Amino acid sequence: MTVPAYAGLPGLYRCNPVELASQLFGMLFGGGSLLLPERPLHQADEAAARLAGLDLNTGLLGTVDRGLWTQLQPYVLDSVAIWQGARVAAVRTIGSDHTSAFVYLLRRGEELLRSADPVGTLHDWLPAEPELR
Repeated sequence: MTVPAYAGLPGLYRCNPVELASQLFGMLFGGGSLLLPERPLHQADEAAARLAGLDLNTGLLGTVDRGLWTQLQPYVLDSVAIWQGARVAAVRTIGSDHTSAFVYLLRRGEELLRSADPVGTLHDWLPAEPELR
């Protein structure tokens, strides 16, 4: 069994937000390119749960545990905001009622995937925000 990078929700709370964003980015887009830039946003939720060692799909017939999903959103959306601030990925909703959310790899995101130090690179690309440094 793989040991989670963070121990549950308290572990996500204590982690460095840019480090978490970098790890989620790598899990979501690892091996990706601009040829296939789209990922459903729910895959970021699932990746965050895996990093915390939590099972997001615990409901009847493997449905999502809505309470846990809600508790993960501050960490997932903070990561998405970091990606957007660094211009490595962006979110877009689609459909006539905008109910489907997807994350799209941007050109700079390909560079981040090739970086030898993705956390440092992501830090460098963020606007100057002391709380993220």
